[in-house]
Amino acid sequence: MSNKSKGIPWTSVGVAGAVIAALGGVTVALINLIPRCLPSAPTAPPVVVNNQPRQEQQQTVQLGLDEEKVERMFGEKLTPIDRTLSTIKQDYSVMLERFAALQSQLAPKLPPADSTDPLKAKAVELFNAGVELQQKGDTGGAIRKYHAVIELDPSSAAAYKNLGIALADTGELDAAIAEFREAIRIKPDDADFHMALGFALHITGDFDGAIAAYREAIRIKPDDADFHMDLGLALDIKGDLDGAITTYREAIRIKPDLDKPHGKLGVLLRDKGDADGAIAEFREVIRIKPDDAVAYYLLSAILSLKHEVAESVKNLAKAVEFDPQYRERARTERLFDRIRGDPGFRRLVYGE
Repeated sequence: MSNKSKGIPWTSVGVAGAVIAALGGVTVALINLIPRCLPSAPTAPPVVVNNQPRQEQQQTVQLGLDEEKVERMFGEKLTPIDRTLSTIKQDYSVMLERFAALQSQLAPKLPPADSTDPLKAKAVELFNAGVELQQKGDTGGAIRKYHAVIELDPSSAAAYKNLGIALADTGELDAAIAEFREAIRIKPDDADFHMALGFALHITGDFDGAIAAYREAIRIKPDDADFHMDLGLALDIKGDLDGAITTYREAIRIKPDLDKPHGKLGVLLRDKGDADGAIAEFREVIRIKPDDAVAYYLLSAILSLKHEVAESVKNLAKAVEFDPQYRERARTERLFDRIRGDPGFRRLVYGE
């Protein structure tokens, strides 16, 4: 299960982020990859419901990935849900945070084994050395240690888990999947193992497999809001908007002050034409995170459609305060056409 294997291709912009959250070790490679995969800022952000996401040929980082398949799957896998560049970047923000959380969940060092079993004692020694190397960033060294552990103790679920994370760090996602499956075979009731497997399947484009793994993790650990958030992202990308909405709402029920589910729910309600529902969710994001420029901008755009001029300009001003790029964005944003002649809007956006 732990032999070296070929790299697995990335899929879409939305999907690519998911593995960051789950596999706990692809930091440097993926942080370099993210800005190159994101589409450049459009002159007129695509905000009309059911518009296809903009696709551009982009240079990608060489990680043994099939770049032509990346482009092909980008079109095949993303559903025609309208997303601004900012909300795409939000997806990455969510996933990077989950990645950091999972990285902190690396299986810890084990206590010394019974000295009467020298093989077991040696396996524990090697495992602990692997953890130290992984924590220090020596992924290759950690992989060698975990392989040695498994040779001595094939029942070590923790070794398979950490090996999977380390292999993902090198871009060997198919090998990581194999290791997570092996960890689950040994310890099927560990929710984190199922989540890690789900993220690895997610990045290969196996959304059904990923969703099944997420659901199994939730069955084991139903009150983890982050698990529901991750399931919602997968359902969202797959195009099951009603399922994603339900799942985001469950994450909010469990942890009401988690800002990301409110933001994602707001986007989906907007896409389904529920302007009042979207406004309520974006206001919740701002309550929880008062400096969230994206939430202010999206809220402002929806208020513009409702012709609530003063509130729209007020929230756009906050978006610009926290991120000046939104002044330029508002100049070409079609959703502001209804209030473009307003003096306050023109002062803020055009400096008149």
